[in-house]
Formats: sequence, structure tokens, C-alpha cells
Amino acid sequence: MTTNELIDHMKSKGITFNFSSEKEAYEMLTKVNYYFKLTSYRASFAKDENWKYQNLDFAYLTDLASIDMQLRDYLFDLSL
Repeated sequence: MTTNELIDHMKSKGITFNFSSEKEAYEMLTKVNYYFKLTSYRASFAKDENWKYQNLDFAYLTDLASIDMQLRDYLFDLSL
């Protein structure tokens, strides 16, 4: 899928782009992060009866990915 198709797919799943725009999401997906890594964090969010995510914005996924990376780096440093 192209990046635009991935964004459309996320929208069809109920993921919103209120706190980060679709343009920011496009840049994040093409330059900074991978789709599967970001969307793996969506499992922690509730779905409605139509299997669409409730109150899930793309910005939340990017924040979780950033927190995860920082925590991994910190724990790696501690382990050394």
C-alpha cells in the first residue's frame, strides 16, 4: 500500500487525525517510522461495536512509539 492508502486504511479503522494532521502523518510514515510499528500500539485502545477504534488519534500512536523508544534506550543504558 502507498502511504496515502495506509492513512485511508487507518481512517477506515476509526483512527482520527485531529491532533496531528494527515500531512504530518504522511511525513511520519515515510521518513521517521514504520506503519506496522505505529499501529501495533493501537491494540491497547477500545473498539466500538463496529470494530472501529474509539478516541484514538494518530498523535497518540506516535507518542507511544516515542515513549517506547526512549524507555528502551534508557533500559539499554542501564543494562550496560
